[in-house]
Amino acid sequence: MISQSRRLFWLTGSFLLLLTSSVGAEITQQARSSSAISMTLAQERVQITAVQVSSSEGNLALSLTASSLLSEPEVSTAGNATVITLSNATLALEDDEFQQFEPAEGIALIQISQLFDDQVQIVVTGADAPPTVATIIQTNELTLEIEPGTASISAVNDRLRVVVTDEQEDGYNPSISSVATGTATPLRNVPFSAQVIPREIIDDRNVTEVGDALATAGSVTDSGGRGRSEFGPNFLIRGFPVVDGIFRDGIPTFSLSALSTNDIEQVEVLRGPASVLFGQGEPGGIINLVTKRPLDEPFYSASVSAGNFDTYRAALDLSGPLDTDGDVKYRLNLSYESEGSFRDFVERERLLISPIVTWDIGPRTTLDVYGQYVYDRETIDGGIPAIGDDIVDVPRSRFLGEDFAEFSQDQFSLGYRFNHEFSDNWLVRHSLQYLTYEPKRYVPLTSIFNPNAFNEETGELRRFEYFGGGSYRRFFANAEAIGQFNTGSIGHR
Repeated sequence: MISQSRRLFWLTGSFLLLLTSSVGAEITQQARSSSAISMTLAQERVQITAVQVSSSEGNLALSLTASSLLSEPEVSTAGNATVITLSNATLALEDDEFQQFEPAEGIALIQISQLFDDQVQIVVTGADAPPTVATIIQTNELTLEIEPGTASISAVNDRLRVVVTDEQEDGYNPSISSVATGTATPLRNVPFSAQVIPREIIDDRNVTEVGDALATAGSVTDSGGRGRSEFGPNFLIRGFPVVDGIFRDGIPTFSLSALSTNDIEQVEVLRGPASVLFGQGEPGGIINLVTKRPLDEPFYSASVSAGNFDTYRAALDLSGPLDTDGDVKYRLNLSYESEGSFRDFVERERLLISPIVTWDIGPRTTLDVYGQYVYDRETIDGGIPAIGDDIVDVPRSRFLGEDFAEFSQDQFSLGYRFNHEFSDNWLVRHSLQYLTYEPKRYVPLTSIFNPNAFNEETGELRRFEYFGGGSYRRFFANAEAIGQFNTGSIGHR
């Protein structure tokens, strides 16, 4: 009996083992078949081969031509945009994506792009509100009927889509500067602390002096202060004085009067020891003034303004071609400023004439010839003398100097810039400039130089006469060769 039972047990086990193997093989075969079907379906994604946009009676029709029937779209909203997602689809257009701006009134943008997870996304951005979308599915074609939305307050998905094009203007945020490398380089590629103050900021803040324009530059201060410009633009960068670190189009400039912004396109600041690029050893940095350039199209601008304390300003900016071919262009900036002060008998004036002519000698050769004349005159105001920890008790309008005490300066510069490109990768530049200025100071000095000059008992203020002046001349020449080349995968300039 035991032997027969064992025999029966082994026969039953063998039968079950064979049955299990057969079922397992069948399941495996079914799984392989299912996997093959899935791979086939995945490979047969629907291709979108054409996009057509048409408008009629204020509505918009977006038609997608596909290789087969497209899936039912998923529609959601994000801000003023309606987002349509198509699964298991791919774009087969000539371009990587489709864009059309303002296809109809109330619709700002239609954009179709490929997502990473086998999805095609359609974004329809409304001018004031997300558009309304209705779908009409046809054979091998999906048509979306789009109606512009109306502005209303409603809950939307917490999503944001930003569309960036290369046709935007820099405005307050210039993207290219030459202050850090000596060549026009995107600021994002500059490993130094560089900042650009564009013309838009100068105009919107209505400033006429470089010191006021630099008020928006971090770590830059004006130690001279307004009304004390007869000692020159005394700037500090990171606490270090900018002695010889002021440049005009990359050329060192100098003046004992305040610097005007009327012929300046932008102000560039390079902080730190990277200023050694300009041949200077200023540890704080340098300031470069970029002048206005001639324009290809005629340009005329005139402005007149008036303000408190008898302040009057007039400016003229002219530019355009001088010949029919446009090879010779010019730009002329003229300005005159006259202003008083809250202090009696204190006044100042400035005249600026700044011409430049550009000659395109050839397709790769240009020559700039420029000049500048600036006349400055202002009454030297020594302020109110101090006594101990306080100042003399007199009205703030009291002028303790003389109306003949003034600072004046005539400044003239003339130069040229020559550029020649040997190829797309190599060019040479040469600059030459002559600068002359004649400052004069005539002033009775007061308590600024002698804190004990005021007698409280008698009310007398001791002063002494001072005169200083001279004639100064500077020459500057610079030659550069600039090239671009590669060593393997590394580019150099």
